[in-house]
Amino acid sequence: MSIMAGSTYKVKEGAEPEGTEASEGTGPGLSTREKYLIYLVLGVVLLVIASAITLAESHSTPLSRCKGILLGNQRDVCLASLAVSSDNGSICTLMSSGAQQCAANVAEHYSNQSACDLISNGTYRYQCTLNVSLHEGSPAACATLGSYSSPCYYSFAKQDRFSNVTLCGLISNTTDGAYCNAVSDYNLAVSTGNLSYCAPVPNSADNNLLFLLLNYSASGVNDTNYLYYAYYNFTPRSYCYFNLALKYNNSAACNTIGGTIGSICDGALAERSSLVNSTQAFNLTSALLSCYAIPASLQTVCKTAAYTNAAVLYDNVSLCNSIQDQSDSYSCIDTVAQHYNDTSYCAYITNSTAQALCYAQ
Repeated sequence: MSIMAGSTYKVKEGAEPEGTEASEGTGPGLSTREKYLIYLVLGVVLLVIASAITLAESHSTPLSRCKGILLGNQRDVCLASLAVSSDNGSICTLMSSGAQQCAANVAEHYSNQSACDLISNGTYRYQCTLNVSLHEGSPAACATLGSYSSPCYYSFAKQDRFSNVTLCGLISNTTDGAYCNAVSDYNLAVSTGNLSYCAPVPNSADNNLLFLLLNYSASGVNDTNYLYYAYYNFTPRSYCYFNLALKYNNSAACNTIGGTIGSICDGALAERSSLVNSTQAFNLTSALLSCYAIPASLQTVCKTAAYTNAAVLYDNVSLCNSIQDQSDSYSCIDTVAQHYNDTSYCAYITNSTAQALCYAQ
């Protein structure tokens, strides 16, 4: 049937256009039932994904979790912490930066020498090996360090206060080896009272070696009068003889020195004898006042000597407490204890290490 021009096509009220289906109150689009089915399918899919994630996490390792971190800095922090907590230096090699410090931390934390081998930088590897070796108390690893073996052996010798002459022979550096042997000879001289051990000690001015003699005696008691000896140009050998003269009351040691220092040595022996054996009162006040007549750099040393002499003369260890420097005060107490051969004085030393050294005399 044809539609005539000008006529209007009308849809019967209540009827649907041809080719469409009635909706169930939802307007154009999906039916409620279709939406429900879609939601149900999505819910199942999400449940499956969540279950898969949970299952994957249950089977993951701390290492895989660290490696899964996207940000480089945070990933490196995670790997470094895991390496130390698991004593596994190989984990450090997975880091983008800081791998050598990580390996050193593992090595030193667990005394794990093999972790040091993971360090490519020679200086860092040496320091790592040295720290682990010193902690273990074994110089064996020094032999594996090539050009760094010499300073490694020297560090061990120094830690032992140069009492192991065998280590001195393993030090290839000429200066360090000479220092090691010199301090070793000095320690033998002090421990035996034999002047012949002072002869090999260098007799040329060397304040570095002089400092070692004063601070690395095998006895463990340091001599705090460095400025005094430096001021009067003591050589390492003259100090060796000087110390033996005072320790063993041996005037022959002073005669071996000769010159100005020999005269100082003779005067020190005479002063000690007069202070200890004199029946006359020692005027501490006058002695302290006389200290101000000498160079300012030596006044503290002078006052320390005055208090120490008075403490010995009067058998009054409390005078040592007047010495401001604590180390010098401990040395004063130690001197009184040695002079009277009475270790009960050592109880006045409050530092446990210094006290133990006093008792060991």
